Amino acid sequence: MLHLSRPGLSSVLAFTLLAFAVGCADEPMDEAPPAEEPAAAPAGPVEVWFEEPQDGATVQGPDVQVVLGSSGIEIVPVEEGVQGTGHHHIFVNEDATPAGQVIPANVSGIIHLGDGSSEYVIEGLEPGEYRLITVLADLLHIPLDPPAHDTVHITVTE
Repeated sequence: MLHLSRPGLSSVLAFTLLAFAVGCADEPMDEAPPAEEPAAAPAGPVEVWFEEPQDGATVQGPDVQVVLGSSGIEIVPVEEGVQGTGHHHIFVNEDATPAGQVIPANVSGIIHLGDGSSEYVIEGLEPGEYRLITVLADLLHIPLDPPAHDTVHITVTE
């Protein structure tokens, strides 16, 4: 199932998906559809990292500022529908989505930055230990392959 976290998917991509669905309507459905292919990363190494907070940091909550950095890929809003670009996701105490699978929407511990931003304030974190993972994904919310991700562990205080 394809689910995009933001409305406004470019009309070209929407038309392509509609044409694919119509073209497949006559095929028998007696076998499971193939797994989605992982998104190919652009040529050259792609990296992503947490600029803030740093691994092992103690930060005052309940709101925590996250700043992400990246190299080797252009970060753009999903709605632009540009192949070969990416956008950020932040997993809060959730395991990262495996390559080839769409990062689920509407999961409280998964934040989609489909607007192309590299900064986000995680609101309402109770005091305690947290694992944050950032994952770069393509315009269909599929993690890049090879993966581009980073992990930090933080402690939130009052």
